[in-house]
Amino acid sequence: METSLITPRERNWGVDLLRIVSMLLIVLMHVLNIGGVAASVKTGSAKYIIVELFYALCYCCVNCYALISGYVGINGRYKYTNIVMIWFQVIFYTLSITLIYSLVSHTAIPQENMLKAFFPVMCKEYWYISSYVGLFFLMPILNIAINKASFKQLLGIILPLFVIFTLLPFFPIYKDISGLGGGYSVIWLMYLYLIGGFLSKFKDEIERISNFSLVAIYIITTLMLFVGDMLVDREITFFKELSFLSYTSPICVIQSVCMMILFSRMKLKKLVPIVKFFAPLTLGVFLIHVHTYIWYPVLKNRFVSYAKTSTIVFILYVILTVFGIYIACSLIDFVRNSIFKALKLKERIYKLELKTIGDVWGTRDN
Repeated sequence: METSLITPRERNWGVDLLRIVSMLLIVLMHVLNIGGVAASVKTGSAKYIIVELFYALCYCCVNCYALISGYVGINGRYKYTNIVMIWFQVIFYTLSITLIYSLVSHTAIPQENMLKAFFPVMCKEYWYISSYVGLFFLMPILNIAINKASFKQLLGIILPLFVIFTLLPFFPIYKDISGLGGGYSVIWLMYLYLIGGFLSKFKDEIERISNFSLVAIYIITTLMLFVGDMLVDREITFFKELSFLSYTSPICVIQSVCMMILFSRMKLKKLVPIVKFFAPLTLGVFLIHVHTYIWYPVLKNRFVSYAKTSTIVFILYVILTVFGIYIACSLIDFVRNSIFKALKLKERIYKLELKTIGDVWGTRDN
């Protein structure tokens, strides 16, 4: 969920819009699960159907971030400074939110939680960040492989791995056959990075696939996830053990790839100022609202009362809640980002990088 881990030479604002949309979907997913919305609706009701449709739309969002990393990464400047900046941003929130919670609640923070605040990546406070750190240091090697490989060679890697990583684990007999942990792993992010790099390198060849076809595939895969998960909930024989709503679901992967291609083709004009403001703040939205002392004390079962409203009001409340959380966290991160810029933190760290280890990957700005 990085904002600028690798600085692209040419900005694709459609890709940045996908960052924003994906983070909105992540917040929506969290409102449904930790917020208690999904658990509070009656199975088979109109609200239940709406929740299932929301889930079908949401589950591709994390995959989209890893795809974006590959799509942008193979054309970007690789700097160790970028991962250091991410670490500073993470620890900024783990420490500040922990201390604020302690002061407001007049509660002593357990030693274990303080350790997590100081060492969030090592303690897996944020699973995506912990996995992304591993991916980050493998990016130069992945970039070399992607840039040197031909179209057929990359497909010869991506397609067999699709069968091993997604298609086989879809069925219970082969569940997690490759140890991907349902997508919560470095290996899974590497695979998606590879696909993202492939989509970027061979975008001219992929241009042959029409937008109409991509939209049609996206709608079909979304409906498959929607219907499939309802069949799982009903514990119908054969369907009840299938992994529809999973990051490694083959349907979910195809859905996220369609989104990646469609958004990368968008030509934004009037929306650019809005995208330019919110896109760099998406990581902050994630770090704030999933922090332990926001996740449980603030968000857990906070929205169960929505189930008591009418269907229209229910939908409205859920959507307004998602945008409310997103905008509030974005404004907070805007302040954090302004502080970092005022301190010229990134420039200072990059100078230190050049001074200590030099321009290892040939990324010095002209």
